[in-house]
Amino acid sequence: MSFKTVSRDGRIVRVKDFGWSKVLVICQQGAFAYTAQLPVSLRVVGRVFSLNALGTDLTQAVSGRFTNHRRRANGTLNVAGVLALGEMGCGRGDLTWSAARR
Repeated sequence: MSFKTVSRDGRIVRVKDFGWSKVLVICQQGAFAYTAQLPVSLRVVGRVFSLNALGTDLTQAVSGRFTNHRRRANGTLNVAGVLALGEMGCGRGDLTWSAARR
């Protein structure tokens, strides 16, 4: 997982460029390493952010929470549906993630 934050007055107000690389999902055709980046930024309220992006053939759900000192975050990612050409009926279930500020 990787993402950038936007701060205002010392508080994180948005998460942008949230992406993941080579997340293992199981599809009808077998295992698939899924890499993607959300096309939108996420609003942070009370150190929490989330998005449930529902498409015609794809669902991507992301949630996260920053720690008190805003140097770490953790959350879940769940993807399901058609992930690529020929990769159908895919599902991951909730994947727990964590990230630390560089």
